[in-house]
Amino acid sequence: MALVSAALVLGPTPAAAQVPDTAGLAQAVGAFLVETVVPQVGRRNRLEVSAPSTAFDSAVAVFLQAAPEAALPPRRGYRNWIVTRHLDFRGDTAVVLVEQGTGWPAPVDDPYALTFFVDQNNFFFVRDPAGWRYVRRAFHSHADGGAVRG
Repeated sequence: MALVSAALVLGPTPAAAQVPDTAGLAQAVGAFLVETVVPQVGRRNRLEVSAPSTAFDSAVAVFLQAAPEAALPPRRGYRNWIVTRHLDFRGDTAVVLVEQGTGWPAPVDDPYALTFFVDQNNFFFVRDPAGWRYVRRAFHSHADGGAVRG
């Protein structure tokens, strides 16, 4: 009777098949970002991989840091970065929040010009027999700015 009560209180235990394959997902996300998003960020400036906050983010960061753009020499005043910020599972779909941004020096003739932007997008992946497959991207947020205007 105590065992039945404990099962009712604790709820069902997930089966092994329900445990997400985060290592495979991190590999799929990292490879996808290096192939599609990193080239959009730009190839003129070195790509920085911002500090990851979870084990999943760290696993993706390994792939991002191996991108050729991460080995470029720094350009004074310019900064491109990318990082994954959140992982969520919605049924059979993994949703990864990816942040990317660029910063640059203000022009001499306009010290109040825009000097950075940050985009966040959700990337959706589903599991199929070959592993994780990219499905779509959804806008999350955008910010841009520069020096404070008086």
